[in-house]
Amino acid sequence: MEQFVADTNALIWHLTQDPLLGEGAKKTLQKADRGEVIVHIPAISLFEMVYLSERPTPPISRSQVEQLLEQLRPDGSYRIAALDEQVIRHGFEIPRDQVPDMPDRAIAATALALGFPLLTKDERLHNWRGVPLVWD
Repeated sequence: MEQFVADTNALIWHLTQDPLLGEGAKKTLQKADRGEVIVHIPAISLFEMVYLSERPTPPISRSQVEQLLEQLRPDGSYRIAALDEQVIRHGFEIPRDQVPDMPDRAIAATALALGFPLLTKDERLHNWRGVPLVWD
């Protein structure tokens, strides 16, 4: 079964049905909803979603984050990807001058560690090309 890693924005835009979500990422996440592919969600993305849900004008609600958390299962279509030693070591491979944002580097390092394409719109990651990307 095909497997992917999703970044924070891709997940938020999928859950909120935002038109900013790229067509390729949208189709992949819809396949995950149907159980046809596996999407790994970096732990840092989940924590970032909690943080963003607490803003005065949040891009995602707490209940939407909680619904996503309920879908996470080791054998499910959506799985949590730990911020473990392997991910941390892959962080050294991502040039800070090209990807300066720490959560973005952790997300990209997760994709590197797992060896799966990353669903992201992040231009810095598209310019880096260290991991296969899916968006449009």
